[in-house]
Amino acid sequence: VEKPKGSPGDPDFSLINVMELQDDKLSYLAIQVCNEHTVRDLCHAARLDWNRTYHEQPTRDLCNLFDVAKKEHPYLAWFHNNWATGELVKQYLRNRRKHMK
Repeated sequence: VEKPKGSPGDPDFSLINVMELQDDKLSYLAIQVCNEHTVRDLCHAARLDWNRTYHEQPTRDLCNLFDVAKKEHPYLAWFHNNWATGELVKQYLRNRRKHMK
């Protein structure tokens, strides 16, 4: 699946919808935050620096995170160049920085 125009936070963009999981919220939450090996857990395991934006993270760390995410959640392999996983990581890092202030 190619990345659509827009990004989370845009009025007409909903990550759950563009990932085509609007009718399967449990799967979306399982990938995002609700069980072991979620994107949140993978961010911790990759030791991403919360003080840096997504684009400032080491490429190697993000690539490793993407590989593990696809193994744990094969659905994520459908998204070209890991764009959906990347959006989830960006969202998590933004929220983490916001709540650390």
